[in-house]
Amino acid sequence: MWLLNHGQAEFAVLSLAKATELAPDNNDYRYDLAVALHSLNELEAAQRQLTQIVQNQPANRKARVLLIQYWKENGQLQNVQILLAELEQQNPDDPVLQQGL
Repeated sequence: MWLLNHGQAEFAVLSLAKATELAPDNNDYRYDLAVALHSLNELEAAQRQLTQIVQNQPANRKARVLLIQYWKENGQLQNVQILLAELEQQNPDDPVLQQGL
């Protein structure tokens, strides 16, 4: 994330893509890759990374909430509703549900 935070998003994507390739089960790398991709306006690629995390770890709230935000930005409201419903099943008192993200 240092590269991303210092204006080097392209290099961040390259580094994180390689890290994800070498450690495909590391969802922290995958999450950071999604953030870096989003910073380059590669929304679909970012969404794919987050979708993979949510599939691997359905209870990963951080990835789920970010995916909801990205889908909302992209106008994929049906997908937003599905993820919000799943989040409500996991935690009916989740603050995201109260905010109406």
